[in-house]
Amino acid sequence: MKTAAKMPANASLKSANGRYLIQISSLRSEVALRKNWASLQKKHKDLLGDLPLIVERSVLSGGRGTYYRMQAGPLAGKSQASGLCT
Repeated sequence: MKTAAKMPANASLKSANGRYLIQISSLRSEVALRKNWASLQKKHKDLLGDLPLIVERSVLSGGRGTYYRMQAGPLAGKSQASGLCT
């Protein structure tokens, strides 16, 4: 399990509807991702407690496999997303 105390400011993503998300990690197993999310949400309740989990499945080219992206949001704007990442 990989947990960073501080995420890079560029970890925020703009969603299709114009709201912002943060991407926390990317894992090969959706089950492991959901377990990791529950642990992170419990450990960092003040930051992640009310944010819903968004799981994005991504099949990488070149036979690199399928990954599941752990995202949270939506957040009101880029400054809120960047602040949370900091």
